[in-house]
Amino acid sequence: MSKIEIVSAENGVVVTGSGTHVFEMTPGKRADAVRRMLTQIASDLGSGLSVSVSVTDPSGEELPALDKRVLWLTPREVFEEYGVKEKTLQDWRGKGAGPSYSRIGGGIRYRREDLDSYFTENRVKTIEQG
Repeated sequence: MSKIEIVSAENGVVVTGSGTHVFEMTPGKRADAVRRMLTQIASDLGSGLSVSVSVTDPSGEELPALDKRVLWLTPREVFEEYGVKEKTLQDWRGKGAGPSYSRIGGGIRYRREDLDSYFTENRVKTIEQG
């Protein structure tokens, strides 16, 4: 069996297995793209596998996927989700470093988007990563 890699893209998904296949997740075509993607993955898994793929949309409309997670996190929630200690966040704020934050209702809050951006921008590449 070959390796199958699934990577999200800005407006879809790229599946690499027996080749590279791009599945655009555009409004009105998402259900079909998911069906085609799953069919391709089943094909890449091998001929000995019997797979039936059905994607349904009971409402008759394809609604965008919504992120139901909390947008603004307290320092405690940042620790619980990202593992960054509250003391570290406090030290960063005191030094004018770290991710952007806001004072909301007397408390410190971090936007999830700012945290993700900060951690991505401050990744350290190892020698093995090139």
